[in-house]
Amino acid sequence: MTHRLRWRLGLAVVALTLAPATSRAADDPHLTFQRGFEAYENGQYEDAASAFESVLASGVNDAATFYNLGNSYFKSGRLGPAIWNYRKAHALAPRDEDISANLEYARFLAIDSIEGEAQTDQRVETWLDRFTPAEAIRLPVALWLTAVLLAVLWKLGVAPPALWRRLAVTFLVLWAASAAVVIAIERRAESTHEAVVFSREIAVRNGPGENFDVAFVLHEGAEVVVEGTRGQWTEISLPGDLRGWIDSGAIRPL
Repeated sequence: MTHRLRWRLGLAVVALTLAPATSRAADDPHLTFQRGFEAYENGQYEDAASAFESVLASGVNDAATFYNLGNSYFKSGRLGPAIWNYRKAHALAPRDEDISANLEYARFLAIDSIEGEAQTDQRVETWLDRFTPAEAIRLPVALWLTAVLLAVLWKLGVAPPALWRRLAVTFLVLWAASAAVVIAIERRAESTHEAVVFSREIAVRNGPGENFDVAFVLHEGAEVVVEGTRGQWTEISLPGDLRGWIDSGAIRPL
């Protein structure tokens, strides 16, 4: 169920509001969510974050809870956890304008602004981000069933054969295109593992150890791609051919 998550952005002002729960959770998670909501409204942002974390720990997994948790961390001045939770909310509700707006604003406030050539066309990435994997799978299934139905109607002679044939071919082409989108989404999910920096400031080194030179420094809220791990160190990469090793405790995988 989709709810409007109100968000307004003015000159240097961001108004972060909470959203009602989007699922009928069990009594305890529901009451905990309400406590988090009330704590946020009273300016007790750390208490609100703790309550929403408890809701997630109980097994609830919805966009509104991640969104509200992100708002709580944002108001607490913890940009890393805020971006991480906005990303989780966005993955569950990719077309929600409020989640997207808050995520964009939090990214704007992040210290690190790393530019470089993207590995894939950014327009394609943005378009793919508008669909959850479940939504992407339903589309080709629906198109396939429609094409089969049209083929049956064509065989039954309900309308001129040429019309049904053209419609069936059209839906088959759309099915092939949507299937390609599903494959692209699945491959991207399997091949790309991302994380968010939670430490206020962390050195990225040329190798997996303190004895290696510092290549560059990242700050809280930076989003990185995880390339691999070795012991307590994680190899990361960013746009612009930036690559290095970071203490695994400084990041949280998505």
